Amino acid sequence: MKVKKFLTSNVCRVTADCPLNAICEPRSGWDGQCVCRDGYFMKPSGKTRHCIQIADYGELCYMDQQCEFRLGLYAECRNGQCACKSNAHYIVNENACFKSSKIGDYCRLTSNCAVDLTTCVKGECRCPLNYHSNWEKNRCLKNVELNETCYNHEECVAENSICYQTCKCRTSHVMSQDGKQCLPLANSLYQKCQEDSQCSQVAYTYCGSNQTCICLSDHHDINSVRISDDSYNDDRQLNVQLSLNFFQRCHVTVRLNEVCEDDLNCVIAHSSCINRRCQCDDGFSEFRGKFCSNADRVQISLFIALVLSFTRLL
Repeated sequence: MKVKKFLTSNVCRVTADCPLNAICEPRSGWDGQCVCRDGYFMKPSGKTRHCIQIADYGELCYMDQQCEFRLGLYAECRNGQCACKSNAHYIVNENACFKSSKIGDYCRLTSNCAVDLTTCVKGECRCPLNYHSNWEKNRCLKNVELNETCYNHEECVAENSICYQTCKCRTSHVMSQDGKQCLPLANSLYQKCQEDSQCSQVAYTYCGSNQTCICLSDHHDINSVRISDDSYNDDRQLNVQLSLNFFQRCHVTVRLNEVCEDDLNCVIAHSSCINRRCQCDDGFSEFRGKFCSNADRVQISLFIALVLSFTRLL
């Protein structure tokens, strides 16, 4: 490779006519031209020019230009030695200083990426496949999935997971069926969910089609619609869950004359748990074994039914 010559603009006939660290190089005609020796560069100083020694990384220096010549603009002379600036790093193979970029930072070249294993991909320093960044973005850690052996929390790649010899979900979360995610546990009815396991802390619930924790089909919450003679349609009404109260529990659904533990079991309007069975409250009468109706309304209904029956016989 041809070495660049740095002319001092001094006309000479012999080397003694040239500045320090320069030699007289013959030209056409009688006179020659002073040029800096190999390993030196020319630096003007007023009307004169000097040949200054080029310095490599770690070598002695007294001005920044000595280091910048080979190491680049991110080099400087610090404490009498060539080093990279505080925002740069040295790459041996390149023999140069490059501006440092952490994981996720902008980069022009892979040489900008100061973290081991990182490369510049689409203008961003990234860890290789199956690795991820630590919290400080200065190390690439190998991905450790749920239930795999780990040594610190940062290795666990699943969000909301921590290391207890193996990567496990935090106590506020539960592992998904595919073993890849930690899903948040619900702590009350009608909270969002993706899988039934998220509803495990709320008794007698599962993850419904609307992706919220709802009561099992044979249970109800205290604010669900209670079945009365006005709302009665058929047994499917017992499965309706319409509560907007986020702090209720699910209770076993008990119909009239079935065994109960407390009043909350009795789903039929105007019924209570009496002698361990759901029965109509005072002032209400059982009608068709399906709901409790005001006694006067039952008598009127029976009277109308008798009249209609008698009319048909005529």
